[in-house]
Amino acid sequence: MTRPTAMPETPELNSPLPAEAYEEQRRKGFRWLRFGTELEQRYQRSSSSLVEYQTNVALVVGLGIWLAFLALDYVRWQAWPDIHAWPIEMWKIVVIRTVVLACLATCTLAMLQKEPLFDRRRVTAGILCMVSLASCLINALYGQLGVMQEVGGLLLLIIALFLPMGLRLKECMGLALISVAMVLILSVLMPLSSPTAQPARLAISMLIAAALGTLSAYQREYGLREQFLLRAELECMARLDVLTGLLNRRAFNEHLGLALASARREGKQVALMLIDVDHFKLYNDAFGHAAGDQALQTLAPVLKSLCGRPLDHAARVGGEEMCVVLYDVHPQHLEHLCRSLLDRVDALALSHGASPSADRISVSAGCTLSLAEDDAQSLYRRADQLLYQAKHRGRNRACTDQAQDVLPSRLSDNKGLQAPSSSETPSKASA
Repeated sequence: MTRPTAMPETPELNSPLPAEAYEEQRRKGFRWLRFGTELEQRYQRSSSSLVEYQTNVALVVGLGIWLAFLALDYVRWQAWPDIHAWPIEMWKIVVIRTVVLACLATCTLAMLQKEPLFDRRRVTAGILCMVSLASCLINALYGQLGVMQEVGGLLLLIIALFLPMGLRLKECMGLALISVAMVLILSVLMPLSSPTAQPARLAISMLIAAALGTLSAYQREYGLREQFLLRAELECMARLDVLTGLLNRRAFNEHLGLALASARREGKQVALMLIDVDHFKLYNDAFGHAAGDQALQTLAPVLKSLCGRPLDHAARVGGEEMCVVLYDVHPQHLEHLCRSLLDRVDALALSHGASPSADRISVSAGCTLSLAEDDAQSLYRRADQLLYQAKHRGRNRACTDQAQDVLPSRLSDNKGLQAPSSSETPSKASA
């Protein structure tokens, strides 16, 4: 009998990846600035708040710069004091400046909202594309008027395209190439009146600025991704028990509380299995602590094998005391899970000649299901009481909320037992 595999989406409770996943990604590299699908999603989610802040700052600064160029336009317009005598190119510049200013102001105000009703990345790309095209067009219009072109403004625009605003590097490069192409296209469609105008030289300067911006943005993004992997790897290691690779006590407490909160919200039940290795002190005394550590390392994969869902976790909470948290367990499945645990431990066939209750390493377990009013402390306390009952009734068994004890399916003889690594001979000791 197995548990159903369907599970509600709980994004806030996504299971943390093992440290090996981050280490493997670092080893493989990410020269194209992309991780595997799940790692990429986690990276984007972890950096979203920083990107939002940087985008908002860039929009406010961009709005200020656009206003500064508008003030510079006003100075240039003094050459045509009679507004009625303005050439058509002047009116086009005024319209372009006004439309872009209105769009920038509107988008900036919208972006500053806590929960904007649009995709930030797409809107940012649209704004940058609009500003790029408008700047190139204004530059061409000034060229037709014989006024000094905004070369510095276009180069500043190219640099701004590579600022951290949530766009991928290839998108920034695409916008830069569009700007360069627009300069060349407009120089053909709108011939410049100034003989000193050199659109080809301007395009080359913009390409050089784009190349420098690409290099800078690549190194910045690569460094951020490397820091993400290292930080995540260290966080994973801080959550794990060094000996067994299971969650440590702190991580277990956090996860149990979150799992219970999710279960209450979804109307599910959480199973808590509190597990203790029988007569582990006698095992250490007989075979040595190195053999005891090896035994715990051998037991850890058994506990992990019970965890088949993202919200299932195994933890080591004490010396030989371990826990398994299983999400969405039905009462009729609890006995099967307990027997599966006992059988898998029994199948390891780790000889324990010093044990009064079995000829091999065995475990006792207290298994309980959460109730609607349970918190982490009450659930743990109930599982601990059931574990005490299992020990009191002879060990090598599991006690559940139901009356009947759960025993291993088979109790084999000593044939084929795996001896501990210590060369010491175990001495019989009382329980």
